[in-house]
Amino acid sequence: MLEKRDLVISRKYQKQSEVRNLFVAQISGGNLASTIFRYEVWIGDYEEQHKRKTSGNAYAIRRVFIEALLDLQEDGWTRRNSVNYAHPQEKFFDPAQL
Repeated sequence: MLEKRDLVISRKYQKQSEVRNLFVAQISGGNLASTIFRYEVWIGDYEEQHKRKTSGNAYAIRRVFIEALLDLQEDGWTRRNSVNYAHPQEKFFDPAQL
């Protein structure tokens, strides 16, 4: 069985010509005994894998996601887009719900 990746929420930020996409995805299937969440940062079609965080603890991934959003804002990045994927966990990860 293959691993399944369902997007939960994403945010797109831009600073000058550089664009970053931040994602939270729910990972299931494959050799996984339970559902896990993954935080990812993409620049274009390239994932910055050294920034990837994966955990079965949704609170830990939410913290990483929100801290990254705060860091980008403080560093002068501008939010360009936010996408919600109608995922059941979307509100949990959405910083607007805080």
